[in-house]
Amino acid sequence: MLPFLSNTKPIVGLDIGSGAIKAVELKPAGKQWRLHRFGMKPLAPEAVVNGQIKDMEGVTQAIRDLMAEKKFSTKRVATAVSGSAVIVKKIQLGIMPELELEDQISLEAEEYIPFDIEEVHLDFQILGNDGENMDVLLSACKKDAVNNRLEALETAGLHAAVCDLDLFCIANAYDQILKPQAPEEEETVALVNVGAALTNLTILHNSDPLFTRDLMFGSATLTKEIQQRYGLSSEEAERLKCVTAENSADNPTIPRDLQTEAITPFLEQLMRQVGQSLDFFKGTNPQQPINALLLSGGGGMTGGIVKLMTEHSGLQVRLVDPLLGLKAGRSARKSLEFQKMAPSFMVAVGLALRGAA
Repeated sequence: MLPFLSNTKPIVGLDIGSGAIKAVELKPAGKQWRLHRFGMKPLAPEAVVNGQIKDMEGVTQAIRDLMAEKKFSTKRVATAVSGSAVIVKKIQLGIMPELELEDQISLEAEEYIPFDIEEVHLDFQILGNDGENMDVLLSACKKDAVNNRLEALETAGLHAAVCDLDLFCIANAYDQILKPQAPEEEETVALVNVGAALTNLTILHNSDPLFTRDLMFGSATLTKEIQQRYGLSSEEAERLKCVTAENSADNPTIPRDLQTEAITPFLEQLMRQVGQSLDFFKGTNPQQPINALLLSGGGGMTGGIVKLMTEHSGLQVRLVDPLLGLKAGRSARKSLEFQKMAPSFMVAVGLALRGAA
């Protein structure tokens, strides 16, 4: 939905990740969106594990601190869940009215969802039909995963207006912010958001999701390896993750074997997992060649990742900036956090856009 066509209410997109909390607030600005507020607050290791908040006190305090420090204008927030508590499947059903499908979906879901139907929230989206059958995107999320998020927000004094899935937030940010900047570009794209503990993979064709998968592998693996190998703090390890072979050659403070012994092995393992999913998609959708692979997330800024993924996938690969298409004040544009951490805000931007819903 375009901002100038909607009666928007302020909302903060709050992405509670495994490594940090990211928050974004957008406001309409003519035919665009303006970045009103944004910020990030690191979390202690193991505070969030596999999408579940384990250190409730630490996470809620981090949320309070972030909201206060950045002076967000509302306590209405949109948040998201991901990981093993989430299942997304594309299924095919006979054509029926949407109201009838709403009654039928719980029965159909039992065949595809490996959870007790009573323990999950179900949702669906009709993608299209061929005259006889229709494609339906079925999503399910465990209720305890949603309740875990809601507890944190309520404890922090916030109101949860929306709870979404990371995968759909990433697609939303691409569709509303990135795609309009280059409407003549890719027809079918793979969006790869590399987070701390997991990697979200979404393949879109003309903005419709054809394939989604959460890979239980993220850049925290590389941070831990750099810490242990070189005896560094987590902050120093995070900084070194973004080092490339070119900018480390003449820098004596950067370990000479960083690229070969730490970064490259991590990237190769990441590419194997992403590659397996891409191969599966290609095998089951030979009529839909992927035109490009777009990287985001904190792990998407790992040194050399674009080059290696281009070589291994044979696709056009680029790192995307979900804040680039937004209007912003001068102070935000000059912010080091804005410039260097923008790819980390993909999920938060997608959530903030739900303010137009």
